[in-house]
Amino acid sequence: MFKLGTHLYIHNAGAGAIGCNGCTGIVVNPNEYIITNGLLNHEKRFLIKLDKDDSIWKVHNEGNNNAHYEILEEKLDIKKEINNMRRGRDSEFYIDEQGNMIGINLGADFCSEHEWGIKDMANIFNLNDSTDVFGVERRRINTIPQSLYFKEFKFKKEKCFVLMLTNYYQQPDWSKYKNWLPSDLQPYSNEDLVCAWDEESFGILVTKKYEKEIKELYQAFLNKDIALGISLGHVFKNGGLSITIISKLPKEIIDNIYEKDKDYFNLQVTAKATGIYELLDKAGKGNFKGYFALSPRWKDKNKEEVVFWLNPYDQRNNNSGWYTIDDLKDWIDGKGKIPKNK
Repeated sequence: MFKLGTHLYIHNAGAGAIGCNGCTGIVVNPNEYIITNGLLNHEKRFLIKLDKDDSIWKVHNEGNNNAHYEILEEKLDIKKEINNMRRGRDSEFYIDEQGNMIGINLGADFCSEHEWGIKDMANIFNLNDSTDVFGVERRRINTIPQSLYFKEFKFKKEKCFVLMLTNYYQQPDWSKYKNWLPSDLQPYSNEDLVCAWDEESFGILVTKKYEKEIKELYQAFLNKDIALGISLGHVFKNGGLSITIISKLPKEIIDNIYEKDKDYFNLQVTAKATGIYELLDKAGKGNFKGYFALSPRWKDKNKEEVVFWLNPYDQRNNNSGWYTIDDLKDWIDGKGKIPKNK
C-alpha cells in the first residue's frame, strides 16, 4: 500500500467525478484516505480501494459511490503543491518600544488568495473556535503540524532562512528537489524579507539580517506561543496574515484584543436575535431582496441596538447604506428608504 505522505496523480475515471481530472493528492492514512488538491466539487477525503480485478488503485468519494478516481502514477511536484501562496506587500516585523521583535505581518495584495481568510490554516493549527473563548487564546495555536518547516539554505549564493507551512501532511525529503522554493517567496535583489501566504499555507524568507528574528519566531511555534489572525485592512489594502508571539505581547494589547472579541461576539448575537436575516432570506426568494452584504454595527455607544450595512443584489432598484431594523422591514414591504424612487 502507499506510504504516508505519498503524492499521487489522479485521473478522472468514473461517473460523478466532476472536477478531479488531473489533480494531485496526498495519502494521510496508509490504508484508507487521500486528500486531493484539485478543483473538486466533493469532500476532500476519499477512500483508497482496489478495483474488482485487484490491479488498479482507485479513490472513492464517500458521499457518492459512483464517483471514483483512478490513480495513474506517483507524481511529486513540490513547487506546484506549495505555490498557491501569494506574495504580500509591505510585510514587516512587529517591534515593541524596547526594540524587541514580537511578531510579523506578512502583508497582503489584491488577490483572491488574500481575501478568503485563514479557515483552513486555523484548522491545521487547531485554533480554539469555542464561542466562550475570546482574545489571543482564541487565536493561539494548539498543535504543531508536520507541515511546518524551517530551513537554512543558500539562494543565489546568499545565506537565507525560510519558515513555511506547506500543504503537505508530512515533510518529504526536500534534499531531492532543486526548485522547491515557491516563486512568490524568491527574493528580488536587496530584499531581506519576503512573505507569501494563502488560506492554508504561508512562507517567510529572510536573509542573515533577520536570522535572529526568524529563529525566535520558529521557536515560538515549537512552544505553541503563537497567535494567528488577519490584521486590519482598509479600502485600499487587504489585511495581512499576522503572526504574534503571545508571551511578548504587552498586557494592554492582550486586554484590548479580548474586549474587542467579546464586543464583536455580543454584536453578532444581538444582530441575529433581531430575526432580520431570516425575514430577508424568506423575502429575497424571487423578489429581489437578496444582498451581497448585511453587516451589523452598534447604533450608538449604549450598544443595545444595531444597524446594518446593506449591499443589495438589485442595485438598479435599491440603495445601499446603513439602515435600521425598521428600514429593512419596510424594504420587505417595498417601501421606505431602500427602494429607489421611480
